[in-house]
Amino acid sequence: MAEQSAGNGVWDIDLATQTVRGTPQFWRVMGLSPTEEALPIEATRRLRLREDGERAAKGFRAILDNHAESFEMEYRIRRPDGEVRWIFGRGRLVRDATGRPTRYSGIDIDVTERKAGEAALADLNQALESRVRERTMALEAEMARRAEAEERLHHVQRMETIGRLTGGIAHDFNNLLTVISGSVEALERHLPDTDPRLRRFAHAAKQGVDRATTLPNRLLSFARRQALEPKLLDINRLILGMSDLVHGTLGEAISAEMRLGGSSAGFRGSEPARKRNPQSCSQCSRRYARGWQSDDRDGQGKLRRNGARSEGICKNSGHRFRTGDER
Repeated sequence: MAEQSAGNGVWDIDLATQTVRGTPQFWRVMGLSPTEEALPIEATRRLRLREDGERAAKGFRAILDNHAESFEMEYRIRRPDGEVRWIFGRGRLVRDATGRPTRYSGIDIDVTERKAGEAALADLNQALESRVRERTMALEAEMARRAEAEERLHHVQRMETIGRLTGGIAHDFNNLLTVISGSVEALERHLPDTDPRLRRFAHAAKQGVDRATTLPNRLLSFARRQALEPKLLDINRLILGMSDLVHGTLGEAISAEMRLGGSSAGFRGSEPARKRNPQSCSQCSRRYARGWQSDDRDGQGKLRRNGARSEGICKNSGHRFRTGDER
C-alpha cells in the first residue's frame, strides 16, 4: 500500500536473459497489467518516447563503459491507452566477482503531476516576465514623453524670454526711429529749396529710416511668434480704427481730419489693390502723428488723413507736408 500511494515501482532486470520483473505498482506505473512473471525487457522499453529512449540507452551504455554503479534520468512513456506520463528512474548496476554486470535494479516514480506543476509555474513566470517587460516599456515610454514635454516646456520658456527681450529691444529701437524720423521730416520741411544737395541728404536719411523700420517689425513679429504676412487691407476700416490713437497722440490743440476713400478692401479710387502689413501701417501712422505733433509746437495745425496718404498744414510755419503710400 505504501508503495502504491507513493507511486514508486520497483524493478529488476536480468542482463543475461534480458528480462524484467517488477512489483504490481511498477506495472501499474507502466500502464501494464501486474504480473509476477518475468517479461522481455522490450515490453517496457518500447513504451518510452523515441527521443527519451535513445537518451536512456546512451546513459546505460555510459555506466557500462565507465564502470559506474548507478544511473538516473527523467523520461516519458506512452502507455498502451495512449496517455503520456513522466517517469523518474534510478537504477543500480550489480556486478559479479569478476566485475561483469549481471543485474540492473532500481525504482520508477510517476512524476507527471510535478512536471505539470513545473510547466504551469514556468508559464506563469514567463507571463509575469512578459508583463514586467511590457510595464517597463510603458514606463520608459512615459518617461520619454515626460522628458519630451519638459524639453518642449523649457524651449517655450526660453523662447518667451527671448521674445520678451526681443520685444523690448524692438520697442526701444522703434522709439529711436520715431524720433529720428520726425526730426528728419521736420528738417526736410524746413530746408530751403535753393539747396538741393542738403535736400538730397535729408531724403536719403528719410529713406534709410524707412528701411530701418522693417527691423523692429520683424523683431516684434518674432516676439509675438507671428510671420510678416502682407495682405489686402480695408484702408477705411484701418483709418477709423486708428482715429482715437491719432487724436491721443496729437493732443486736443491739433485738429485731425479723417477722409475715407471711395472704396474699401485695399482699393483707393481707381488704383489697384496693394498688399500691406497691418502692423506697419499702424506704426507709420503713429510715427507721422508724433512727427507732426513735435513740429507744430504751437499746437494750432491740422493733420488730414486721406486714405493711404497723410497731409497737414503747420499753422506755426505755414508749411504743408504730404506723405506717400505706407508700406
